[in-house]
Amino acid sequence: MTVATAKAAPPRKGSANKWLILLGAVPAVAVIGVFVGVPFVQTIQLAFSEWNGAGPVNFVGLENFIGLLASADFWQVMGRTAAFSLGATAGILVIGTLLSAAIASGVPGARFFRSLWFLPVVVPVSAAGVYWGAALQPRGGVVNAALTIFGGEPVAFLSDPALALPTITLVWIWIHTGFAMLLILGAMNLVPVEVYEAARVDGAGPVHQFFAITLPIIRPTLVTVAMLELIITFNGFAIVWAMTRGGPGSATEILAVDVYRTAFEQGGYGAASAAALLGTIGLLVVGLIGLRGMRSSSE
Repeated sequence: MTVATAKAAPPRKGSANKWLILLGAVPAVAVIGVFVGVPFVQTIQLAFSEWNGAGPVNFVGLENFIGLLASADFWQVMGRTAAFSLGATAGILVIGTLLSAAIASGVPGARFFRSLWFLPVVVPVSAAGVYWGAALQPRGGVVNAALTIFGGEPVAFLSDPALALPTITLVWIWIHTGFAMLLILGAMNLVPVEVYEAARVDGAGPVHQFFAITLPIIRPTLVTVAMLELIITFNGFAIVWAMTRGGPGSATEILAVDVYRTAFEQGGYGAASAAALLGTIGLLVVGLIGLRGMRSSSE
């Protein structure tokens, strides 16, 4: 009679690596949970409450949301935020794409211009805002001094309500175009050279190649860049605060600035949390639309 001896199965390498990866992710998950998850949950709680920063927190239900949705000031803030976010994102995308196309085509000095356009990305946003805030002053500002030299009149870029937000939008485009340019340029460099050669054989010129070949192929990257820039710009508190603090009046008061003022200057933490939550929901909707666009472009 023979007895079968079962050999111990060797440990699975894949499962061991899987647990190792999960273990390595624990610190990152813990940090995100503490610094993102907990404040987010507290923001949701405060959105349904009334609190002035001290004392008891009083539950008020949907009162904060109803008050905001019925407020003309809130919708003006959302309008300015949408104008700033969409205008800056569109400018960054268009200029970044054109710069990437020029550099990819090998124009003289391409490497120099690539570095030059990327420099603003590494400058802290608050520092850039302080610089441009001083440079655009009617008296003593570098920009208006240059305009005067060429026979122009000083322009109140930041104190004119009609010019303040467009001016900040242009500064934001200057800061972020380099980041978008690098991402788009990377996508352009991945387009197979054979595709362009075949197009040239068929008689397609550079402009036709750009619109018929380059743009369709890099479309997923363009959608990704647009989504990233829209989210970053939507939360563009630093540049507005550094340049105008939301002024003149409320001409540049976007949602992030309005939330800050409502909470820390007026003590309306509940209303500020509700406004922030509404803005987050709006960004989530935009993100879902962007993901759908990316999915359809990749099919």
